[in-house]
Amino acid sequence: MPYFFHVLSSCQLRPALKRIVPRTQLRESKRQEREQLHERLQNLKPALLRSLLSRVLDLTLLETLQTGQLERLRFRLNFLTRDLAPLLLSDEDSDSAPAGPIGPFGLQGPWRLFGFRGDQVLTRWSNHELVANEVLEAMSKRNSEDNAEDLDIEWSARETEIYGGDRCRLVRNMKQLTHLEDDHEGVLLAVVYGAVCAVGSLPHPVSLWALDEKEAEAKAQAMCKAIRQVIPTRAQYLLQPSDVTNNKGGLIPALLAVIFMLNSTLPCSWKHEVLHSASFAIQSAVAQEVYKEPRKKTKGQSGQELSFTPMDLPVVPDAQQRKRELQKRIQMWLIEPDDSFNFDAPTMADPVVKSIFQQIEAMAGPWAVEHPQDFALLLKEDEAAPTLLALPAHELLLRWVNFHLKAFRRDPDAGLLNLNELDLALLVELLTKLAPDVMNLHEEEQTALRMSHNPTAAEAASLSLVTKVATRCTGYEILTEEVLNDEQTDMMASFLAELMASGRAQLPVRKSSEIGQHMETLASIVLEAANTQNTQLVSGLCSYLRDHQQSLTTPGDGYDVLLCSTM
Repeated sequence: MPYFFHVLSSCQLRPALKRIVPRTQLRESKRQEREQLHERLQNLKPALLRSLLSRVLDLTLLETLQTGQLERLRFRLNFLTRDLAPLLLSDEDSDSAPAGPIGPFGLQGPWRLFGFRGDQVLTRWSNHELVANEVLEAMSKRNSEDNAEDLDIEWSARETEIYGGDRCRLVRNMKQLTHLEDDHEGVLLAVVYGAVCAVGSLPHPVSLWALDEKEAEAKAQAMCKAIRQVIPTRAQYLLQPSDVTNNKGGLIPALLAVIFMLNSTLPCSWKHEVLHSASFAIQSAVAQEVYKEPRKKTKGQSGQELSFTPMDLPVVPDAQQRKRELQKRIQMWLIEPDDSFNFDAPTMADPVVKSIFQQIEAMAGPWAVEHPQDFALLLKEDEAAPTLLALPAHELLLRWVNFHLKAFRRDPDAGLLNLNELDLALLVELLTKLAPDVMNLHEEEQTALRMSHNPTAAEAASLSLVTKVATRCTGYEILTEEVLNDEQTDMMASFLAELMASGRAQLPVRKSSEIGQHMETLASIVLEAANTQNTQLVSGLCSYLRDHQQSLTTPGDGYDVLLCSTM
C-alpha cells in the first residue's frame, strides 16, 4: 500500500514539476532581460531618453490633432457656446439681421459678425472688455448704500477702493478703440488678462496688478509677464516691453487673436452652461498681489480692524478637487434624461468631450506652433538611431548647425569643424532662416543692415539685429552686445542650443523615414475616425457611459477608466 501511494504521488507530481521548470526558466529569462534593459537605460542617459520619448509623444499627438481636424472642431465648439451679442452695436439688433435660418446662438443678430474682418471683431471684443469699468462703478455705488450688507456684493469696500484708484482711472481714461494699435500703455492687455483670470465671472481688481507700476518701462515689463501666462504657444517670448509701449508691427493684434480664439471671455450663451474653456495653466492672480495695508472699516463693522490677505479670495483648485468636481459633473450628466431622437454634436458642456480636449491640449499645447521633426537626419550613414542618445551635447549641436548650413547654402561641403568658428555673420544667417517670423518684426534693423556701406556700419547693424531677435527667441537675454563684441563662442553655442530646444530645429520628416511611416499610419487611423458620423459617436458614447456608470462613480479609478476608454 505505501508503494501504491508513492507511485500515485509520483505520477501526479511529475507533470506539475514539468510545468514548474519552464516557468522558473521563464522568470529567470525575464529577470535577465530586465537587468539588461536597466543597464542599457543607464548607459543611454535616462533623463535624455525620457525627454526624447516625451517629445516624440507630444509631436505625434499634435499630428493626430491636425490630421483629424480636431483643432478646428475645438474652436467651433468653443464659439457655438458663446453669446456674440455683446459685440454688436446698439443699432445692430436681431431685426436687422439678414433673412435666413436662426443660428445656434438662438439669435439672428450675431450672425452679422460673420461678414466682418478679423481685426474688426477683435476691436469690438477689446471694446467690450474695456467697458467693464461701468459694472465696477455700479458695484461701488451698491457698496455705499445703507442696505449694502443685505445685498449680494462680490467685492469688499477695500477691493473697490483698490480698483477705484490708479487701476480704475487708467481703464476709465481709455476711450473706445478705433484700431487695436491705439493702446500705447498696455491697459487693454491688462484688462484682457484680468478677464481670462476671472474664469467667466466679473473681473477682479486683483487681476489688474500690472497697472500698479508707475514708470512706463516697468509697466511694460509687468504687462509682458502677465500676458505671457495666457498665451498657450511657444511664441510667448515674442512679446517684448517695447511692443507694449510702441504697439506697432502687428504683434499685439496677433497675440489678442490667439487669446480670443483659445480662451474667449465672452459670456456663455443662454442655451449652454459650459465650463471654462481655458486649456492651459495660468498662475493665480492672487499670488501677484500683496496687500500691505489692512482693510478699512466699513459700515456695520466692529471696532476691531480686519486684516485682508490674498487668501480671502478664491484660489485655483488643486488636481484632486478638480477630479472630484469632474466626477460629480459626470454623475449628474449620466442621470439626465436622454432624448434618443435628437442627437447633437458634442459640446464643451459634455464632461467627456471636455476631458478629452483637456488631455489632448495639455500634451500638445507646448508644441502648438511646431511640426514633427526627424532627428535621424543628423545621423551619419553608418550610425543607428540610438547613437543620437549617446552623442555629447556639443557634437549634436554641431551636427544640427551644419545640417542647416548645408541646406541654406545648397553645398554638401558647407559646415563648421567645431563650435569655436561661430561668429556674428553666421548668427545672422542662421536666424534669417530659422526665425523668419521674428526677423519680420525688425524691419528697421534689417533695412539698416542692407543700407550699410562700410564694415563698421554693417557690424553695428548686425549686432543690433542679432541681440533684438535673440531676445524674442528665448526667455532670457543670453546674447548681449558684450558677448558678440568679445566673440564669446561658448555663449553663442548656448544660445543656439536654446534655439534648437525651443522648437526651431526644423528637421523635416521624410515620408520614407521610420517616423514618417508611423505618421502615415496614424493619419489613416485618425481620418477613419474623423469620417464617422457624429450621431453614431454620441449615441455610442452615451450608451457606453451608462453601461459603465458603476465604475465611473467608484472613487479612485473612475476618472482613469473614463480617459482610457474614451481616448
